[in-house]
Amino acid sequence: MAVLFVEDEGALAHVMHLFADSMGIDHGMASCAEEALQELEHKTYDLVLTDLNMPGMTGIALREEIRKRWPELPVFANTAGIQGYSTEDLELIFDRVYFKPGDISRMMAEILTVLIHVHDKKAVCV
Repeated sequence: MAVLFVEDEGALAHVMHLFADSMGIDHGMASCAEEALQELEHKTYDLVLTDLNMPGMTGIALREEIRKRWPELPVFANTAGIQGYSTEDLELIFDRVYFKPGDISRMMAEILTVLIHVHDKKAVCV
């Protein structure tokens, strides 16, 4: 079970890394969408959690590219919002949406729950 965190804010990325480590979640880190796509080419992940406002490709563009290449891969958004998109818009684009600042421990617990569900689903299919 592995999650890829895509976050350009160094302090928040570090907090996500610490929470994932403390919960025993295998994870990778990317600081931009382009780096995330490279990481997805080289390692299998069960979930992606992405920021939306990043230099270069936005989190929405990343979601669209992931949908094309890995249509079954869930993508969650963690954002302070993005101009031109309502909460309802974002909830249609992403599997789940979290807003900054938020309860990171709740978000990580929900991510762990989804990862366990994905793992159980894969075990049944094998």
